[in-house]
Amino acid sequence: MKPLYLPFANGQWRMAMGLKPLQLQHWIEIDEDFADELNYKDKLLKDRNSEVFGSLPESEAAQQEVLQLLLEHLLQYFPDYYQQQDNCIFNKITGQAWHLNDFAANPLDLAGRLVQEDLCLMQLKREYVLTAGSVCFPAR
Repeated sequence: MKPLYLPFANGQWRMAMGLKPLQLQHWIEIDEDFADELNYKDKLLKDRNSEVFGSLPESEAAQQEVLQLLLEHLLQYFPDYYQQQDNCIFNKITGQAWHLNDFAANPLDLAGRLVQEDLCLMQLKREYVLTAGSVCFPAR
C-alpha cells in the first residue's frame, strides 16, 4: 500500500490556509506516478471536464500568468520532462502535446494538464474568491 502524501505533516495540523513561502525549485514535485496520474487527469478532463475544471471569465489574465510562470518553471527545473517548440508544449514522458492557442480562453486548464498537482486560482475581490480551478485529485 502506498503511503499517504501529507505535505503538512511536519507541523501541527489545523484546518486553515496556513500559507507560507516555499523555495521556488520545490514548487512542483514529480514522483513515480507522474505518467499514470497525468494520463488519468487527461481522461477526467475529456470525460468529466465540467466536474474537474471551472473558471470565471474575469480570471483569464491571472490564469495566463499562472501558466506562464509554470511553463518557465517546468522548462527550467524539469528539462527531461518538458520541451517547448514555438507554440507547442511537449511532455517527453507521456508523449502528450498541447498547443497554447487551444487554451487561450482557459490557460489554467493547460497548466493543470502539465503537472500532478491540482491548481486553484484565488483572486482578491473584496475577499479571496476561487476564480479558476483544475481539481482532479481533491482528496490528496
